[in-house]
This record gives sequence, C-alpha cells and structure tokens, in this order.
Amino acid sequence: MGAALSGFAARVEDTLIQPIHVTGSARHLTPAKADRNDPRLVSVRDLHLRLGDRERFSELNDPQDQRERFEAQMQARAKVMRKRSSSTRTT
Repeated sequence: MGAALSGFAARVEDTLIQPIHVTGSARHLTPAKADRNDPRLVSVRDLHLRLGDRERFSELNDPQDQRERFEAQMQARAKVMRKRSSSTRTT
C-alpha cells in the first residue's frame, strides 16, 4: 500500500461516520485513467462504508499513458536491479 494511501487510511477512514465517495488518487498509486482536470491524479472513486470500501476506477485505455507508465516502471526496476547487483559485488 502506498504511503499516501496508508496515510488516508490511518488519518481519515476510522473517522468517517456516513457513506462517502472519495474521488481522485495519486497517479503513481493506481493504474487508472488520468483525471481530466489534474494530470497528477487518476480518475478513481472509492465508496467508503462502515463495512469497508468499494473501489471503482476508470479503465486506463490511453496507449500513450500506458506506455509512459510502463517505461517508468521498467526504469525504476532497472535502477533497483543495478543497486542490488552493485551491493552483491561489494560483499
């Protein structure tokens, strides 16, 4: 679970009294379609109830956005692998 998401859970979820829709999520936390009004967010709608939450999100169907995210994930993975590789050589 991402830091922002766990922060929301720790700070807000337990204080909710009635059903509430929470919209928008940080782009790096959820693989969903980008928000039309804020490219930092994705189009997510979470329904929070006392019984738990019911997450809904818009399908990520923009091929350019998918490629950019995939390439960013691959770069991050390569960076981690290089770091692991260099740390095993030094031990």
